[in-house]
Order: sequence, then structure tokens, then C-alpha cells
Amino acid sequence: MSEKIFLRFFILFTTLYVVIHLFTLDYFPLPWFDETYMADIALSWRKDSTFTRTVALHDSPPTQELIYGPVYFVLVGMWLKWIPFSLWGYRFFVLVAGLLVWILVCRMYWLEQRNIYQSILFAILFALNPLFNRCLHEGRMDFIAIVFALVSWLGLMLFQRKERYAILYFWISSLAWGFSLLTTPRAAVILLPICIWGVVRLRIQIMVIWMLLPIGMYTLWVLYAFGNVGNWWVYYQNKLAYTKLITPVWYVPRHEIPVVLLVGLALVSIALHYKKIVFQKDTFLSMLLGIVLFQVFVHDAGVYSVLILPHYYWILGVGFLSFTFCKKQNLQP
Repeated sequence: MSEKIFLRFFILFTTLYVVIHLFTLDYFPLPWFDETYMADIALSWRKDSTFTRTVALHDSPPTQELIYGPVYFVLVGMWLKWIPFSLWGYRFFVLVAGLLVWILVCRMYWLEQRNIYQSILFAILFALNPLFNRCLHEGRMDFIAIVFALVSWLGLMLFQRKERYAILYFWISSLAWGFSLLTTPRAAVILLPICIWGVVRLRIQIMVIWMLLPIGMYTLWVLYAFGNVGNWWVYYQNKLAYTKLITPVWYVPRHEIPVVLLVGLALVSIALHYKKIVFQKDTFLSMLLGIVLFQVFVHDAGVYSVLILPHYYWILGVGFLSFTFCKKQNLQP
């Protein structure tokens, strides 16, 4: 199949994909606990600039919910100031964020692999993941955290390549890293590998400067929300049940079992054909580290693993697509 026909097919696929999601956005699934919980806090911010939860009052009285961070609720609250509140309107914001995740991870894959056929196949496989499609229709904050994390990583890639406006990409990357952490602290498992990747690709002195902005941003949030570091520490000590530090459980959602099995096969393929695969080893290892950190620290309840979907598919891309095309083109190690 020629490159032009392949591109036309992908454009048709993308158009149909987006249209179907737009027309089915409020049909499924039914609003559930996390979605109503997060929408309620966003509406509180729209109303009086607080992070107050007013639903599930049987569990506790209205309280300020500070376990996450302000970014998601502020962004959605600002969005809801412009449009009437509805299920479709609320989910549309998350749908756009999810599509941005798709665009960004595919852009990163293209920058690292530089093969149009690989990149399009990678994009189609990623778009067809059942968990990704489910989360496109749920008003949760995960996609916002992933968007900022990928913007941060992509910014460092462009800075490292000395692209035009490299210094601008550097500070956008730093700012996005901070925004991701201020969306949910759970994002730390995918943010730490970005720092390690940066240390490998760039000098450690550069990464120390890069970290100054996120540290300052998070410090301001701690002082605003908790008053001091001591109160912040006590608050999160009472929330450890959200991690595996108290409840160590190895859990893979049923709908992700095929992907996890394929990732395992991809790792075997990489081990067997290491010298024949064209890929950036530091990026691959950073993606793998993100998966390991998630499985070690995050107590997955069924949808949290969307955080590491880009990591799963990156490994699949390296393990299967790269090897397939290297073999086809008879590339020598």
C-alpha cells in the first residue's frame, strides 16, 4: 500500500472515530461515583472558587477535597463558566483531553521512530484500546494529567533536538510537569521517568534548573491548601489507602489483560531481537519504568491504569512494529 493511500485511510479512520465519540458522548456509560464527585468539585470552584465536595453526604459532611490538586477542577470550572452544565458538555472537555493524549503520544512516537507506516499503525492500535475509549466518555482527571506529562516529555525532546524556540520548549516542559503533578499526585509514577530521561539525554545541571519551576509551583499549592509542609504530610498519611503501601494488591483490569500479555510478548521479542530493532533505548526504558512504578505504588481500581496506556503501547510499538519493519527492510544492526 502506497504512503498516500495509507494516509488517506488514516484520515478517514480519524474522522469517523471522532464523529462517533462526539455523537455517543452522553449515551454511555451512566454517570458514576468518580465522575459525579469530580463534576461536583468543579462546579463548586465555578460557584465560589473552593474545592468543596457536596455529594455523598452520607459519607461525610461537605469538605474541601485537597487530595488531588487544583488544576483539573480549575480548568473544568472555567470551561463550565462558558457553557451550560450538562453531561455532554462536561464530558466534552475530557474527550478533547483524551484526543490530545492520542495526538501527543503518536507525535512522540514519530519523533523517535521516524517511520510513517509504524506511526499510523501505532496510532490506530492505541485508538482502539477499550480502556482508552471508555475513559474518553468519563469525566475523570487522568487524561488532563497525561496531557501535561506528555507535553512535558515532548518539550524536552524538542529542546534536546535544538529545535527552533528550544528555550521556550524547555520552560513549557517544566511548567507542564508541574501542572501534571498538580492535577493528581498519582501522576508522579509517570513523571519521575521523564526526569530520569532528561538526566540521560541532557546534563544533570540543566534538569536541576528545569525542576525549579515545578518545585515552586507545588510549594505554593502546599502553602495555600495546607498552610505548611507538616499539615500536608499528615493529610497524605491518612490517604495511604489509595496506594499499595497499605493495600498491596497486584491487579490488572480484565479489559487490559490482552494488552498486558502482548506487552509481555513484546518484551520477549525485544530480548530475542535486541540488535535488530531500531529504537531509542532510553525512551523505551523510561516507559518501562513508568509501568513498574505504577504497578508497585498505585492501587488500581479499574481505570487508573489509563495513566500507563502510552507506556504499554510504546513497548508494543518497539517490540512488534519496529521488529516487523526492520525485518521487512533487512536493516542491519
